[in-house]
Amino acid sequence: FGRKFDGIGFVAVASTAEFSERGASTKSIIELYDKVASASAPLLRGMAFGLDKERLSDEAAAKLERSKRKLKFLARRTLENYLLRPEAIATVIGKELGEDIGLQAVTDRLLAIGGDRKFGAASKWTGDLSSEEWLGKVDAPRLLDDVFLEVTDKRLEFRKTTHSIELLKWILEDNPEEMSEMLSFVEKLIEVAKRDSKP
Repeated sequence: FGRKFDGIGFVAVASTAEFSERGASTKSIIELYDKVASASAPLLRGMAFGLDKERLSDEAAAKLERSKRKLKFLARRTLENYLLRPEAIATVIGKELGEDIGLQAVTDRLLAIGGDRKFGAASKWTGDLSSEEWLGKVDAPRLLDDVFLEVTDKRLEFRKTTHSIELLKWILEDNPEEMSEMLSFVEKLIEVAKRDSKP
């Protein structure tokens, strides 16, 4: 984000897939939180947990945040919900394949499937790729899976650990203001981590 956070470390959770399973979300999150907090406490002066909201409702996420002071959820469903920029997607795909995929092909595919029920935000779809309501709820990783496969004739699969970072970098270079909400989220995590780290 162009800012330095001295003395701060970030560690990725290996998998949050089970968080999205119906009936298991809250239990899985609390178990992860308690386990990591307990194991890491002797090693760290302060910590915070930032997670994708997945299919948790706003109310459920807020309740968990109140009960677990170090736990914060993204405002949108996942990190990838901040990365659905057709220009970024076309650039990242083109760079990896070494050919021009074309912005129009990516845009057309997103518009064609944005309201599909399988992506979880049909009720929010208005045909506008910049709709905040739709961007907040759509299953962006699954959507990107489809776009990557379809516009490349199944030559390239979307990989979260690689392509999400490339998309993020492109957007930050093109228009950092688009990631202001994400930057605020990271800064909030750091505040939470530092809050209990004073000797």
